[in-house]
Amino acid sequence: MNKYKPALTKRYIVITAVASLAIFATLGYSNPPTKGETVSKSITNTTQSNSWKAITWNNGKRDITSWLNPEEYAEFYVPNNNAAEQLKSTTALRNANSQQVKTHGITTIWRAEPQQVENIVSKSLADSASAAANAKRSPNVSPVFHSSPRPNSPRMALPGNVIIRFQSDMAVENIHIWLTQHNLLKERSLPGDGLTIVVKSEPGMAALNLVKRLGKQTEIYEISPNWWSEPQRR
Repeated sequence: MNKYKPALTKRYIVITAVASLAIFATLGYSNPPTKGETVSKSITNTTQSNSWKAITWNNGKRDITSWLNPEEYAEFYVPNNNAAEQLKSTTALRNANSQQVKTHGITTIWRAEPQQVENIVSKSLADSASAAANAKRSPNVSPVFHSSPRPNSPRMALPGNVIIRFQSDMAVENIHIWLTQHNLLKERSLPGDGLTIVVKSEPGMAALNLVKRLGKQTEIYEISPNWWSEPQRR
């Protein structure tokens, strides 16, 4: 008997993802530096790493710790969308105390008090759901993370979506059934043998929580949030 019997109820986790190529790795993908990369208001006082919160998650093979920076958040603008409308809806403009740290392409890093950051991220998630219901698109917002507790370590953030690499003995035709059973919606397949796919999720902690929920599934070889990583100058 095939254990991958389609579920009768389908409830999908849907969110607009940043339209850039996802690369499967522990640190996810990085948008390369562009000519438009700017530093609008350079802030020199580095957040003290002793205030960062360690968050541990399993990638299917081992535990990984990411460090949450409570004083910053990342905002991802939707490519090819009405820039003026996005500017009106940006969370940063709703909070006069947010300071712009730097911009990398469609990604802007902001700094604010920890409680303000928490409120901004929460409000943005609610606004995103409302915008989706009205067929509108607003910027995705994520807390800022680091791969280590070093003060100058590169920033990371979660624009949405999760990358899954299935076990080699997982039949490709059964992947869709597995996704249905777990109430997931496939965004796209990555190049290769069809066993690595991008699954839709909310931005921010919702993506990391989905990874935590699925990390121990026996069908999964490796899983990671679709990380955005801060470009590094060489």
